[in-house]
Amino acid sequence: MLVLAVDVGTKSARCALVDEQGRIRARAVEKIHTLTYQYTFFREHGSESKSYRQQHFCQSTDNIWNAICSSCHKVLSNAGVTGDMVNGIAFDATCSLAVVDNYGQPLSVCPEKGCTNMALCDSHVTYGDPDMSAWNVILWMDHRAEQEAEVINKTGHFVLDHVGGSISPEMQLPKVLWLKHHLYSSCYQDVGHFFDLPDYLTYRATGSSDRSLCSLVCKWTYVHEPDSTREGFQGDLLKEIDLFDELQKDGGSTIAGPPADFHVSKLSGNSAAPVQRTAASRLGTTALRPGCRVGSLSTEAARSLGLVAGIPVAAGSIDAHAGVLGVIGDTSHSTHPVTQRLVSVLGTSSCHMTVAKHPVQMRGIWGPYYEVVLPECWLNEGGQSSSGALLDLICESHVRYTEAVNAATAIGITLVEWLNRQAYHLAEDRCLPTPWHICQDMHILPFFHGNRSPLCDSSLRGIVAGLTMSSNTLDGLVELYISTVIALSLEARHVITSMEDSGFIFKSIHVCGGLCHNSLYLQAYADATQLPVHYPEEDAVLIGTAVLAATASGHFATLEDAMVKEFLDRKFSVYTELYSDFRKYRSIMED
Repeated sequence: MLVLAVDVGTKSARCALVDEQGRIRARAVEKIHTLTYQYTFFREHGSESKSYRQQHFCQSTDNIWNAICSSCHKVLSNAGVTGDMVNGIAFDATCSLAVVDNYGQPLSVCPEKGCTNMALCDSHVTYGDPDMSAWNVILWMDHRAEQEAEVINKTGHFVLDHVGGSISPEMQLPKVLWLKHHLYSSCYQDVGHFFDLPDYLTYRATGSSDRSLCSLVCKWTYVHEPDSTREGFQGDLLKEIDLFDELQKDGGSTIAGPPADFHVSKLSGNSAAPVQRTAASRLGTTALRPGCRVGSLSTEAARSLGLVAGIPVAAGSIDAHAGVLGVIGDTSHSTHPVTQRLVSVLGTSSCHMTVAKHPVQMRGIWGPYYEVVLPECWLNEGGQSSSGALLDLICESHVRYTEAVNAATAIGITLVEWLNRQAYHLAEDRCLPTPWHICQDMHILPFFHGNRSPLCDSSLRGIVAGLTMSSNTLDGLVELYISTVIALSLEARHVITSMEDSGFIFKSIHVCGGLCHNSLYLQAYADATQLPVHYPEEDAVLIGTAVLAATASGHFATLEDAMVKEFLDRKFSVYTELYSDFRKYRSIMED
């Protein structure tokens, strides 16, 4: 048996062909494009109107789908197999918001053509037509909906108990509300479906608009609890935040909770029974548990992917949650119960997740989410809004970046490998015990894109302290790089400590994602948390997605030393002081 696993991250779409033993037979990757621009808007402050600038991040479903198709053809060729040998397919993707009309055509989430409030950050538009209509995805890391998130948080609604007490602008309801406030005539009024990106991909593959329980519960405030009388979208919340039209559309229900025919599927390996279009169809009418079959691959999608029509397509999954499936069951590195294993998906951002048999509510930690990964289990999730992205920013913005890249290329290694080597050489030349001691006097607060957990504040900003006149040298680049690695590891420690304060006990950390290829980063993570960090041999996110495909097709029925510690403890104290200082600076400027 062979299944195809598709993983759509922030920068690329990856495909892997996986056999029934969980071995990856072949893989391929294609880049996807992101449009970045500055958007200026005005907000009233008493009698004054002040202007604000936001950075928006957009993608295109057509570009993403084309990248998937290209990588699919490559992976079949690399494996030397034909499409008729593939028994099932599953998709995971970032929790970005995809917007289409009633015919599945993209609706732009960018300001209308000619808008004077918009300034492209890119030197040119790399994809799509000049009027921006192809850009119909608000990327997960887009914080344009900060004000709308504040509106939702002020309601004090009980759904906030499932997102750490405060909804993030990275979630979907704030983004939908932003579209209503800012792009009503050009976008919102014509929307046929608001999709989480994983659900859009299964829609593109099958024509079914059924959603995944994973997406709805984790990103849409959909309530799913055992034996609950309040299952579904909460009409009272939607009414209070001026999104009640999502339930009233087409003359639908006006009560709290889901429309009468909204249902959650059972894990059966078969597609859920068809439902009629209802009042909440723009948000979703059917929620499918992980491993359920959303439908069969359509003829058109099969032709584009190089596969055979009719094979099972699994309900989608958020990419990080697919990573949980890929590593949490690993018994080769840890024999501890799964409830004592923390899964960290380390990429452009980072997610730190754990499962439990009983719900645990924590301030600043998302969840508890029921059955979004494993049956009858709750999931809690802490996160860092920028990790790999911050490392890229620090390196790429340095004046010696190109010189460092050329030095690495000259000896046939990556920039990260070169920086890691230089860190050890620098520590040795300075007679320092570890590379961490390079940043003895340099400290970074890594909140360059706010703090997702446990502070729940997207308005926070980063701090770099300890620069010198030699910070513009190659050694200075290495110092900044190591300081950022340490800062991100301490931020992760902050998340984990918050979880432990709520009663979780962690014996091991199981990691996956692109940052796992950085051995020094993993060492810093282990040193900062004082926990063993395990990295699987295979690509865990793709393997987790393959598990979903295999289940949907019916193949499976169910789913260091004391000196370092003391040094990093002191660095953590500086980290907390930097946050306290930032709050003081903001207070001074706001007075």
